[in-house]
Amino acid sequence: MVLAIAALFATANVAFSGIISISRLLFGMASVGELPKFMTKTNAQKVPWVTTIVVMAELRDFYCWAILRL
Repeated sequence: MVLAIAALFATANVAFSGIISISRLLFGMASVGELPKFMTKTNAQKVPWVTTIVVMAELRDFYCWAILRL
């Protein structure tokens, strides 16, 4: 049981790290002009919230598409 809980937390951590790193990558691309400027918006803690929402929306769309294909 403890191992199963640890595996759940490890999987969630990997997913969270992926979301954060991809959103930072998109933020950097927007900062140099490769993507639209609105993707450079950050909050008070300098978190690129727009790109995080974009990444999460795309992941949601991918998962929905994958489930519908089953």
